Amino acid sequence: MKLGKFRTLAISASFLAVAAACSSSDKDSVDLTTPWLGPLRGFERVSGEGNFGVFLKKTPGEATGFDRIDVTPPEIIVSAGSDLEAISPESYEKIKALFAEAFRRELAKQVPTATTDTERASASHVMQAALSNITITRKADNPNAATIDDLQFSFEGATIEAEIRIRKTNARSGAIVLPAKADNTGWEALGDPFAALARQAAAEVAKARSAIDTKAAQPPPAPEKPAEK
Repeated sequence: MKLGKFRTLAISASFLAVAAACSSSDKDSVDLTTPWLGPLRGFERVSGEGNFGVFLKKTPGEATGFDRIDVTPPEIIVSAGSDLEAISPESYEKIKALFAEAFRRELAKQVPTATTDTERASASHVMQAALSNITITRKADNPNAATIDDLQFSFEGATIEAEIRIRKTNARSGAIVLPAKADNTGWEALGDPFAALARQAAAEVAKARSAIDTKAAQPPPAPEKPAEK
């Protein structure tokens, strides 16, 4: 199957090609880059360690209080080791929809989410997420086209990334990177690991929301005094 048949199926050749560096003068500053989020320079760590955690933009004056979030459908990014010939566009959309349903359901338990067009239009923040580097192969060697029931899902090296943006300015306010640890499974039981991963991600989003609200409540920095002549 040619990749052009469904361009929404992103392929990760090596997902966790992440570089993280901490300055000795500011232990909370990070210089982090991931294939999906891209660079997170100018962010500080809120929680977590190493390549994973909740990160917040450091720039003063760019925080907006978090009242409700508009959640766009999350992406599924398969690893380069996946059997692309076995994944039909229809199967991919079913997999993506299953994760999106679990993600929205679990997120609504943690933070106020927009569910109507009016709420989406007035939401203070917008969030997009991706489940990256999931490996999808067929269970057995089958020369015929595989159905979704023939697929096997592996989460070794998989990661969940998410970004939170301020709706009015589209400025990235927060980001989340966490390992997507789950047991290998087939399609018939995929809902269980997807729900577990969604719960983990939702808990991290709640941490990001709390940090964003705390930053938004802080008074703006005092203007610098002009240098004396």
